[in-house]
Amino acid sequence: MKKLQMLLVIFQIFNASYSQDYQCIRTGSEYFFTDDDHFQAIRIDSVVSQNGNQVYYNFPAMGETIEPWCLTEKGPSWMGRKMIATPAGENIFFNLENDAITIKTLASTGQYWNCYVFPSGNHIQATVESIDYESFLGLYDSVKTISFQATDPQGNPVSHPINEMSLKLSKNYGLIKTVNFRVFPDLSESWHQDYCNQYDLCGISEPATGIQNLIAAEVFDYETGDEIHTYEHFYSWIGTPHEINAWMIFNVLNKEVSANELIYTIKRCGKRETIQGIPPNGWDTTFFYNDTISESYTFEYLNQNIDLNSLPEHVVAAGDSSFTEYHWYNQSINTTLNRRQKIEANGFVSSWPDTCIYPIITDEKYYENNCYIEGLGGPYWNLSDMGWETNHNPVYYKKGTEVWGTPLNCDSLLVGIIEKVAVKQGVTILPNPMLDWAKFSINQQSGNRFILKLFDSTGRPSGEWQFNSPDFIFSRGNLKPGVYFYMITGDNNFTIHGKIVLL
Repeated sequence: MKKLQMLLVIFQIFNASYSQDYQCIRTGSEYFFTDDDHFQAIRIDSVVSQNGNQVYYNFPAMGETIEPWCLTEKGPSWMGRKMIATPAGENIFFNLENDAITIKTLASTGQYWNCYVFPSGNHIQATVESIDYESFLGLYDSVKTISFQATDPQGNPVSHPINEMSLKLSKNYGLIKTVNFRVFPDLSESWHQDYCNQYDLCGISEPATGIQNLIAAEVFDYETGDEIHTYEHFYSWIGTPHEINAWMIFNVLNKEVSANELIYTIKRCGKRETIQGIPPNGWDTTFFYNDTISESYTFEYLNQNIDLNSLPEHVVAAGDSSFTEYHWYNQSINTTLNRRQKIEANGFVSSWPDTCIYPIITDEKYYENNCYIEGLGGPYWNLSDMGWETNHNPVYYKKGTEVWGTPLNCDSLLVGIIEKVAVKQGVTILPNPMLDWAKFSINQQSGNRFILKLFDSTGRPSGEWQFNSPDFIFSRGNLKPGVYFYMITGDNNFTIHGKIVLL
């Protein structure tokens, strides 16, 4: 009898442990989920006690308001507006319409309940299918699997996409498979095409396992011997055709770590050509790059870059009380390069006294711009609109033993460059950067006729000046602040080019 009682006690303890609260959301760590396309994140920013319950708030995201229609930076994230955990083991999520979705974390195998009620009276029934030990992300834990089935008011099964989805709860790590609660079960956000997709856990920050949030320090992480080759193209067919083609090779010669920054010494070889008009009668110019430069990144920038280091969907605002711009980053895997990337979603503003946030463009979608790629820097982009298109992407890289793409050839890029100009001739510009004026002094060059051409950062011509002395006082006139490229030509096939900054 005593042995039987002991066995019953052990069984009760085991059963209680096995069916304990499998809490959906955990604090103290960041959790990353993927649908094989984009990543989403959970990081609980605050927990509030309310009527005996615990209310969990994920970081806010860009979302819709109802009356009048506009956007808010304090909208619900993909896990919904909040999650309420009750003492009875219910975890209650809320979608865009503030409808409740109830997950019973204490339910045992075979137990079912109505977790959601449609306005029509139909239900979504949740059922605990199994409780088993599973491996995920190198971890091993007890996992509770919950399936969904849409039913009519009488409990008869009906067809619905949610029938193909499920939740998985780990005892110690929370959700390891979930859905987009913001639009559960079949809502949609037309302004950025958000649907009730299913997501799998792909990373945890504590303990650090699986895929992590891509940060600036990883984007600009180079080692000596790394090579990155890029191609940039711009074409506009509005008015006079305008085209830019640019090729660039970066070789990392040295990496120096100081107390405050990373300093890279980079050998640069490239060409940038601009064509205005229709060849062969169109105007064009070409810049060559065959030099060694230094790029530095302070640890403050890398570690405190709140834009690039922020979690997917986390909104960043910049501006003042009268005019503010908003953007955020979406993280995904670049399947071509097999590297993590972050793509900026921007194009949203608010202007006082209107508190609404509106898309800048009229068709109520967002731009995706400025892509940053793990270990390959950035920004890169692929953009097009009515009348123009532009892209800038890696075409080759070598990092350690990893090689991808087709390399560019430096000798081929430099065909046409006048070597004596790059090596023997030069120009001094003081001051540079400049405010109102600067003095161009052409070194070791005789002649009495020179032409200075200036181009903006996109290659568009910004002006032309003629002078009859190696020394020339340049006045900015009405030129806007920015980075400009110059080209100076003269007698005896003299050509030289470079960069000047107008403050």
